[in-house]
Amino acid sequence: MIYIIKVKTNEDGTYVVKIGESRKGITDRYNECKSKHKQILLLNCYQVDKSKDFESFLHNHPAIHPHKYKKIEGHEKENELFLIGTNLTYQSLIKLLMTILIIIIIRLENYY
Repeated sequence: MIYIIKVKTNEDGTYVVKIGESRKGITDRYNECKSKHKQILLLNCYQVDKSKDFESFLHNHPAIHPHKYKKIEGHEKENELFLIGTNLTYQSLIKLLMTILIIIIIRLENYY
């Protein structure tokens, strides 16, 4: 499963999301995020095969990677945090994610 959790809202209206994965479900990950960040909100989650690979693909995608965020105290080394609201909007992130998932589904359908 791939999930998107808002972990911080900035004064200028931008916010930080964690794009992560879990092979055990969302509850443990949500609770883990809640213990590390003050304000969190689960925005979305998607059931996918090979979630670790898919997460890595998203983190390194050229439309997402430049927005990696390392300015939260105590979380400077995290690789799953991304800034939303400047050049990357939540709508564009979801549109990209859905496009990728549709391409995967079409390829699988054509394979079988």
